[in-house]
Amino acid sequence: MTRRMMVWCMAVGAALLAPLVADAQTWSEYRPADGRYRIEMPGAPAVSTEPIKLKDGRTVSMVQALVELPNIAYLATYTDYPADVARSTAPATLLARARDGSAEGGKLRSDKPLSVAGHTAREYVIVDKDGNVLVTRSVWANNRLFQMIVVGDEGIEQRPDTRRFLDSFNVVSP
Repeated sequence: MTRRMMVWCMAVGAALLAPLVADAQTWSEYRPADGRYRIEMPGAPAVSTEPIKLKDGRTVSMVQALVELPNIAYLATYTDYPADVARSTAPATLLARARDGSAEGGKLRSDKPLSVAGHTAREYVIVDKDGNVLVTRSVWANNRLFQMIVVGDEGIEQRPDTRRFLDSFNVVSP
């Protein structure tokens, strides 16, 4: 291989790896003021609030923090539910309902129960009608539903950054 060809290959390799190195350096802890959780995100999230209507007609707010990158999105949400909802239904059932609602119109590919910091949790993978893969970890803690979601292409559930995002989540004291 000529020296010129070797230099060209190294330049192309460096150019291809540069976005990966840059992304790795942008990860930082996100801890919303009254969110009672911490998580690592690959950039500063856009934060918004969405109303969620309950079956009984009441409305609760879902606070979401979103980081969008090319072909992948990282979303961390929390929703506080009224105490009577938490008292009337087991946490595992509440998480199963959240999973079923998320999977509506798509295909549930995997699902497993977990525990996160001693709280009932589950992780599941859904393929939506457009072929997007959603990897979700849901946690129920003290009348609050936390959901961490990574949306991307096929294989997203195996990527190290997906695992980093999901595994970095933890419930913290107020």
